[in-house]
Amino acid sequence: MGSHTVKSTGSPVFASPSTAIDPVWYPDSVVAAHMRSDLVKLLDARLYNGGGKVIMDNGLSIPVTHVGGSTILANDSSPLLLEDLLYVPDISKNLLSVSKFAKDNGVFFKFYPNCCYVKDLKTRQTLLCESELNGLYRFDNVKFKFAFNVVNAYRTESLQQ
Repeated sequence: MGSHTVKSTGSPVFASPSTAIDPVWYPDSVVAAHMRSDLVKLLDARLYNGGGKVIMDNGLSIPVTHVGGSTILANDSSPLLLEDLLYVPDISKNLLSVSKFAKDNGVFFKFYPNCCYVKDLKTRQTLLCESELNGLYRFDNVKFKFAFNVVNAYRTESLQQ
């Protein structure tokens, strides 16, 4: 997976000890991989040994520590996959790679001034519809298919070593 570049969104992208985890997903057409700052909903989490780093637009690099996946539910409850989801503990925003999400799920995005739609490529059915706030499109009503226990991820990883 190597390095991934993150373009600044005008909002702080780095997390600090006092930064609360933002549960919102932000579609980003610049990043090549999905990234999240919360390990809890990362399914099949495994340590990332690829030496991967996220390179910010200011040149700083931050480490990727785990990789896994997740499944979110569309409006019709059909699953949408977040494959090769990177856990980057030092970011404060969950980033959804527009191109990766579109390819992995057979969907396309339609952006309007005040909202964003995700539609099925074949049926044109609206799967997700979310809002824009302060210049950022945001998926803040995303429902995850599975709850996940972080302890099991570490236990599984240690058994495989």
